[in-house]
Order: sequence, then C-alpha cells, then structure tokens
Amino acid sequence: MDTVLETKVISKFMRQSKRDRYIDFIQKNTTRHKFIDELSHSQTFKDDLFEKIDGSEAETIRRIAVKFGIRDCYIISENAKIDGQRMGIDDALKLAISPWSDTTTLIVLGDAQLIYREHDGVKNKWISKIK
Repeated sequence: MDTVLETKVISKFMRQSKRDRYIDFIQKNTTRHKFIDELSHSQTFKDDLFEKIDGSEAETIRRIAVKFGIRDCYIISENAKIDGQRMGIDDALKLAISPWSDTTTLIVLGDAQLIYREHDGVKNKWISKIK
C-alpha cells in the first residue's frame, strides 16, 4: 500500500473531522479495512470538491488524464483484487469501474491531482472538480 499517496488523498478530499482517524487506519494492515469500510459513508468526502458524472465515466477519466498528462493511477477499493495497485489508465478503466457500482472504489489519478470515486448504486459516480 502507498500510505504517502493515500494520506494525500485523505488530506485533500476527505472531511477534516475524519482525517486523523483515517490516516491512523491506513498505517497498519490490520486496521486498513476500517478505512476502506468508511469510504461508502455519506459523510466521508468533502462533497463540494466533486461533481457527479452523468455520462461515460471512462471517457471523463480518459479526457482528464490526457489533459493533465497523467498515465497511471492508484486504486483504493473494497475489491481486494485491485486495492493498493498502481496501474495504467486503460487497465484501471477495465478493472476498477463497475457498470453497476457494487463496491466503493477510488481511482487516484497521478499524484492525487484528481480522483474518481464510485459507490454502491446506479449513477453514483463522481470526479473531483478541476481547479
């Protein structure tokens, strides 16, 4: 696991009241699951930093990656097969995005410049706003 990058994600995109607790969780393999479990809760993220994706999430992610010259990403996910892996954008789009969001997954683009997140349910897919 890349705890440095995960700490950046937590510090930048998650509510201040949760940050210290989440950073503590990711420091140990035995408590990491607590952090992953929290990702699907409604009070985890700073919602004002995100916009809902109504169109194709794959196209949205590709467009942003090209615009910013981002070639790879890091995955944080309830899906243990991909959690903690760094991979190319195309691989992430194949492996991490679900047609029906049945797991919570974050695709951390580059060095946490932007993140994509999806949660359980239809059309529950978000991208961080570009500033």
